Amino acid sequence: MGVLEDVILSIITVASGTIFSITPQIAKQINATGTPGFHEHTFEHPFMLMAFQFIAQALCIPIWLIITPAIARENNQAQENAAERQQAYDVPILNNDEPNIQENDNADDDDDVPLLNNEVQPNNPAWHNRPVDQRKFNKFLFLVPAFFDLSRTALLYVALRLSYNSSYMMIRSAAVLFTVLLRVAFLSKHMAKYMWVSIFMVIVGLGLIGMTDYVYDTPRGYDHYGLAAGDLLIVMSQIMIAMQIVYEEKFMDKHSIDPLRVVGLEGLFGAIVSITLLIPFSFVSSGPFSKLPNSRIEDIKDAFLQMRSSWILALCVVGSVVSKVIYYYAGTRLVRNRHDSATRITIDVHHDLIIWAISLRLGWQKFFYPQIIGFILVPIGMMIYNDVLPLCAVCRPPEVPRPAGPLPNAEAINLEHNAVADGQGNHAEQVDD
Repeated sequence: MGVLEDVILSIITVASGTIFSITPQIAKQINATGTPGFHEHTFEHPFMLMAFQFIAQALCIPIWLIITPAIARENNQAQENAAERQQAYDVPILNNDEPNIQENDNADDDDDVPLLNNEVQPNNPAWHNRPVDQRKFNKFLFLVPAFFDLSRTALLYVALRLSYNSSYMMIRSAAVLFTVLLRVAFLSKHMAKYMWVSIFMVIVGLGLIGMTDYVYDTPRGYDHYGLAAGDLLIVMSQIMIAMQIVYEEKFMDKHSIDPLRVVGLEGLFGAIVSITLLIPFSFVSSGPFSKLPNSRIEDIKDAFLQMRSSWILALCVVGSVVSKVIYYYAGTRLVRNRHDSATRITIDVHHDLIIWAISLRLGWQKFFYPQIIGFILVPIGMMIYNDVLPLCAVCRPPEVPRPAGPLPNAEAINLEHNAVADGQGNHAEQVDD
């Protein structure tokens, strides 16, 4: 079920990520009436859309509160059945004199819940209703990834007005590299040689796909200094994405937090901050960077009027909001299952390819033949990284041979433990004599 679940989550991540990324681009192609007294204009409300998305993510918290007790009761029932089967087979414990206290060293001292001899507590209602992630943690930990997400949106808001849209896809590959480097630096994760080769192939492939606008002539309205500044801001936004994903991996592993709760907490803090920012953004003018009628950074009234005047535009906004929640949950759960945030960021590459293909079909992008090489390199690099397509033996880590014969059962381990204890006791008696 583990492999099948990862495959399903990967498909959901790619599908929802495609919808989440393509719907805002479709919305920008639709002209709708907004503020009275102004002509129809495109939907240019990234911060308003971001607030909607965070609010939808925050709704995951009540969903988590509803389903968690049911999951906890099911897990407890499974533990009770396992304990009854263990008592029926009369399996001895390791030490008959002292209870076997199992506790997690990584948990906080005041949060340890020791289990005596794997016994359950069926008569304690609080035991049945305990959450799956029972270790306490500071909820404000997830204010940090929400800040990373907000910063990414703000950086792209300026960057995509200075540089090309295809530059985002080309520099998007930097997120893969930054994620891998941050995992090695801050999580002490080891990357095998074949993984580095696969990451390099993905970066080169995405770079070839996103080179279109650099090959063709520069359109009017762009200057070389603006392009350089925009590309630099895109790189910074990809650093924010990498930091967010690695940060989530670290604390999900440390505190064993349910992915649904992670998405909800990030949405809660993100909604509070983004709604607070909408107030000053509605009065601050951004000059040429704004495409809104009043040249403000954001216009709440104009956004609602545009969605009311065009049902297609409203459908794109709803699709973007819902798909982001699904995309974040599937990606976060995939990181939790695989304990590897680099897997998530490399899977994201697939929906970038789908968006590129859709953009070509709709005429939003130009095509040139070297992009075919990139289209081949990216999936091959992905398959190598996920160990679907084996690489040469030189780049692969040596396999550790397993010991021959069957693994010892619990009774054999107990007998060996008692024999060692008896030997130590006899040795102590000889020393006393």
